[in-house]
Amino acid sequence: MSVSVLDEATSQKLLKAGNEVELRSASGGLLAKYVRIDGPPTLPPGYYLDEEWPSREELQRRVREDRRYSAEEVKAMLKQLRSARDEG
Repeated sequence: MSVSVLDEATSQKLLKAGNEVELRSASGGLLAKYVRIDGPPTLPPGYYLDEEWPSREELQRRVREDRRYSAEEVKAMLKQLRSARDEG
């Protein structure tokens, strides 16, 4: 992977623009999508959140304690949902 270093002004523009930014050429062609991965996520326009984002500790607890499903279990659940949909 190649690395490009941005000047401070461009870096600040990206940080202020939000979590997802499309980078386009002067002619409008899509060059890249920038997705910020640090800090709390920002919801896209038109979306709202009824409660606070979970803390890092809460997310770590969920990873430790919540139920995990194998690929086979997920496939079986999807098959069951499709069957129920097709019958209804």
